Amino acid sequence: LRLKHPTLLTRDGDFFDRRLAHSRYALVWFDVEVEETAFFIRLFLGHPFLRMNSQRLGKVMHVQPRGIEYWTKNARVPVHVEWT
Repeated sequence: LRLKHPTLLTRDGDFFDRRLAHSRYALVWFDVEVEETAFFIRLFLGHPFLRMNSQRLGKVMHVQPRGIEYWTKNARVPVHVEWT
């Protein structure tokens, strides 16, 4: 929490947990094949909805080939965002 606006990118699905949402960081789980990880990281970081740090903070995200699903701290259901 001492880092300024960190975004953790991981392939570990244990991080996709609504309880981990915090306004000072973002967690992103890449649920893709190992060989596709770099491609989806670039696609994710260039997504118009999540391009800036301020747009990512406070979210726990699940990146997959069909889109991005994310939780925010007090959400009752996850939000789904399509690839553009």
